[in-house]
Amino acid sequence: MPITAVKNSPIGWRDQSEDNWTQCENTYSQAWVDGETMRFQVVVGKIGQNILDNPLVPYLTGTTTADGSSSLTDAGASFLSDPILSDHLVINVSESEQTLVNTVVSDAVISLDDDIFGTGTSGDTYELLLLRGLAGNITYNPTQNDLSFGPNVSANSFVIEDVFPVLSTRYAVEVDIEDYEGGSLNIQDGTFGGAFTDLGTSPRATGNGTWTFYGIPTGNDLRIIDNSNNSSYTLTAIRVYETSQVKWYLTDSEFTTEFANGTPASTKYFHDRCLVEITPSVADGKYGIQIEDTLLTINGGYIRNTAFAGNEDFGWTITNTGTGWAIASNRLEHTAGGSVGTNYAEVELRKATSASCNYRISADVTGDSATV
Repeated sequence: MPITAVKNSPIGWRDQSEDNWTQCENTYSQAWVDGETMRFQVVVGKIGQNILDNPLVPYLTGTTTADGSSSLTDAGASFLSDPILSDHLVINVSESEQTLVNTVVSDAVISLDDDIFGTGTSGDTYELLLLRGLAGNITYNPTQNDLSFGPNVSANSFVIEDVFPVLSTRYAVEVDIEDYEGGSLNIQDGTFGGAFTDLGTSPRATGNGTWTFYGIPTGNDLRIIDNSNNSSYTLTAIRVYETSQVKWYLTDSEFTTEFANGTPASTKYFHDRCLVEITPSVADGKYGIQIEDTLLTINGGYIRNTAFAGNEDFGWTITNTGTGWAIASNRLEHTAGGSVGTNYAEVELRKATSASCNYRISADVTGDSATV
């Protein structure tokens, strides 16, 4: 990982190709006096791919088969089997109206907070999104799959559930903003129906572009909120990544004997930086310091995948020399009985950075046998 010098810090980290440590680590050696504090500023990068399925794309679409009264009716639906929860966002695409789910009444009927499928709406197109508890002046655009935030006397907000699968992991949340004219967007973590707190100490988004928020969550759910009362912009994308976590080692100058190691406290992380402070208790002499990315130990060194929805989020490359691997029904599938030949399904689990590793899954298929 990239390392930059701060006050009282040695200068000149060697290129990782010059040392004998394993890949993904940097080393440096310099003489110092016992008790002198060594300080390093480490760049904390995103690890792997976006782990959040796009919440701005509907998870359920259909066409109404009857007029309703504060309800949505689709005789061909199976609402009781779908992941529909109260307060999920519902869109009448044909009438450009929106409301929230109240309850699932039956396989064919959902009760709603507002009457957006009333008289004359049979045959209208509907969409449901995983955005929950949307409040304030926020309008969903089903053509562009984005959200317009407008001025409001109270907070504009919504929740996405189960965004942070492991609460001990540090995350980066990215939001893309366009057409900014005012407002102050913030990211919070917590539990839907309960309390939310700011994720880390990242600054609020107050302009166009991609804004990144860093922190270790205390709850699994994510809330996007703007309580500035003058919000005016379009939110076009939300992404979530696991991030680097730092560990240091103190060794002899040949990097063969370890004397001490440690991990910086969470308070030493500032946005995309981590301050490493080491105060050795050793005799005067020459020693070595190793900095590593301990996130490689999380999930066995692999990023967490959800549904194999396609190449947009996970970057799958499929090379067919016969029938074999394909992405279908949100799964990576292999067709049995394929012709003789070699067929590859490959994905980069970690994006290349100056000091991070790449892992790949691949499969060689000959007839009905596969080696992964």
